Amino acid sequence: MKDTNAVQDALLKKISDELDEITNRAINDIHSLKTKYQCGASYFNLRKERDKSEITSLGIDALTRIYKNMLKEAFESSMLKQKTKELLDKLEIL
Repeated sequence: MKDTNAVQDALLKKISDELDEITNRAINDIHSLKTKYQCGASYFNLRKERDKSEITSLGIDALTRIYKNMLKEAFESSMLKQKTKELLDKLEIL
């Protein structure tokens, strides 16, 4: 890798892959529940702002995207920090 940006990009790719795996397991669990109990399921995005509420019906693809984005927003920064520290420890730089 030519520079630190390439290292960071590689770590972000690794994080994205890990979050994809977690998302896929969760969605597969939902599919298993639907199959096991032979039921349809509806997914909703509920939003409330000051004077108005909004309810949107979601398909499984939208649910998957929202779940992945939620995990990314919640964990990406901490994961990057931890993985960077682990890499630097392995290289014995710090």
